[in-house]
Amino acid sequence: MKMKKIISLFGILLITSSLFAQLQKANRYYDRFEYAYAIPLYLKVIEDGKKGVNEAITKLAYCYGVTRDFAEAEKWYAKAISIDSLEAINYLHYASILQSNEKFDEAKKWFLTFDSLVPDDDRGERYVAFIDEIVDYEPDDDVLIENVNILNSEFSDFAPVFYKNGLVYSSDRWSEGKSGEKKFGWTGAYYLDLFYAGNNNKYQNISAFDSPILLSEKLDKTYHDGIASFNDKENVIYFTRSYPEKGTRDSSGYYTSTLKIYISEMRHNKWRGAKQFIFNNDEYSIGHPSLLHDSILYFVSDMPGGMGGKDIYISYYVNRKWTEPQNLGNIINTKGDEMFPYIFNDTLLLFASDGHAGYGGLDIFKSVKRFGKWQAPQNIMAPINSTYDDFGIIYNNSLSWGYFSSNRNGGKGGDDIYCFKRTPKLKPVIVYVPPTSINIRGVVKDAITMAPLPFATVFLWNKNSDSVKIIKTNANGEYMTRVKIGTPFTIKGMGKSYNSDTLNTRIVDTVDVGLHDILLSKFQINQVFRIENIYYDYDKWDIRPDAAFELDKVIRFLNEHPEIIIELGSHTDARGSFTYNQRLSEKRARSAVDYIVFNGINNTRITAKGYGESLLVNHCKDGVKCSAELHQENRRTEIKITGIIENKAEKMQDSALDKYPDGQTLTRDSFDLDFFNLFDTGQNDTDNDK
Repeated sequence: MKMKKIISLFGILLITSSLFAQLQKANRYYDRFEYAYAIPLYLKVIEDGKKGVNEAITKLAYCYGVTRDFAEAEKWYAKAISIDSLEAINYLHYASILQSNEKFDEAKKWFLTFDSLVPDDDRGERYVAFIDEIVDYEPDDDVLIENVNILNSEFSDFAPVFYKNGLVYSSDRWSEGKSGEKKFGWTGAYYLDLFYAGNNNKYQNISAFDSPILLSEKLDKTYHDGIASFNDKENVIYFTRSYPEKGTRDSSGYYTSTLKIYISEMRHNKWRGAKQFIFNNDEYSIGHPSLLHDSILYFVSDMPGGMGGKDIYISYYVNRKWTEPQNLGNIINTKGDEMFPYIFNDTLLLFASDGHAGYGGLDIFKSVKRFGKWQAPQNIMAPINSTYDDFGIIYNNSLSWGYFSSNRNGGKGGDDIYCFKRTPKLKPVIVYVPPTSINIRGVVKDAITMAPLPFATVFLWNKNSDSVKIIKTNANGEYMTRVKIGTPFTIKGMGKSYNSDTLNTRIVDTVDVGLHDILLSKFQINQVFRIENIYYDYDKWDIRPDAAFELDKVIRFLNEHPEIIIELGSHTDARGSFTYNQRLSEKRARSAVDYIVFNGINNTRITAKGYGESLLVNHCKDGVKCSAELHQENRRTEIKITGIIENKAEKMQDSALDKYPDGQTLTRDSFDLDFFNLFDTGQNDTDNDK
């Protein structure tokens, strides 16, 4: 009996040890990116239901995702999310798989879950916003997409580039002359090689090609060769190559292969032996070259110091050597992968990314260079992008047609090459009837601080109807109303303890128009305003009718601003004696003040001051010969603010403006004749008297 227990226990230990070995072996394949070989081992571990099942489920889901079996990936991620202490990144992967399977509402749920778990990573939030955007998206052009059947196989065919009236592209198909029959552990397919297919129609029919052939047996090596770019003369090729034995050895003694860029030159119609790009490195990958004008190279790398997984870099050929690679920065690169760059005229960059918000899997993005800087990438949207992997795009010179790669449903194999052609949509003819009225708007602001003035009063004088509409600004200092197009207006703004201002405009546009903001100047102690056109008879100080008209503006100003206390000052030029000029200016100032007080202004709010020739504004003093115009500059009447009743200003100002309710319309006759004129503006005085 005891022996049976020992044998039974020994059997259990053997089984457990065997399962542990299975998991270890699967993990080795997983760490070496040989997902196709790892999948059956993880399935075995899960089937046996012993230790390591949770790890196997999570990694199996990832394996199916990266090998693009989205149905199985969804199935296993659905099991993985019930595992305690699951790493947050798995929720992002699950949401992406759901999105690829067009289950958008479920995808949004798990994107938001990831966002709540990793608030510093904005991918979840951005992807949710993009899902909402694509629901109502309508393309501007009609885009015809066709599978280029002759280029494709039951395997993967992708990343086309233009070459000699045809295409060179990458494929893991098998053909005569191809490098052996070894298979790649990631996908279980043959290793990649470069193939060429000519187009005898020179793209008159963009889907018509000759049967593809191996580009060159000289360039065909035992492992991956693919994703190429050519110089302008098409006699130099830059391409991507990997050697498993050239990578980094892990703790188990296995190598993790790295990508490298190789360069070959054609001589006598044959490609020569390929040489390595100077920045290749055994510690990280460099690949996916895109060459512009033989001197600018864009490529992809996961070198240290990047933004995330794989980033796009640039190097320049200067003085017969390549400059140190520069990362394109976080405008282009993300925490995800950016790959398959295609540069067009150094102003348009196309690339594939799973880090920018997209439909699912890899999407194609474009970025335009302005003023030497790449702008935020834009998703080129459906129908070129789909919920599957879309990448490796190229355009013709007019950007009207081209080719791209995708593993969407309906293809011949894994990745297929598709052609596309853009034509502008035929839009319905719409008879435009211009509006007869539009909104006008503006903001009343402090002229110095530019702060908006809430609850200011705006008077809108319609000169066609001779009516005045009153508008109170909102809390942001904004005013708005609707008017007929073609109407001439004078607009006046008023505010508490602010000098009023006006602007004139005619509404001629047919769309909503923002008027010039009304800028009001806050009253300051000792602020001086000049009163123009105050005329007196020679050696007189009586108020003439024309002077009374100008003084009426001062009366209106004081009535509008009952918190203001002023001094009215009169000035002469330097001609005549100092005593005579002083006496004359005092009499004229007193006469003007008496007129203002007689017309209802309290005498405590205004004082008279004669300055004679004591405050000349120019050099025209006694004995200096000056023109009549220069002497006129000194003959002036001014008012100066000498006090503001701060504690009463708000109440008094409310009283002055509250008689104009918001939205009320009055006739122009309801206002003084000079209401829309400012007392401190006008023409220069041209009389020749004292």
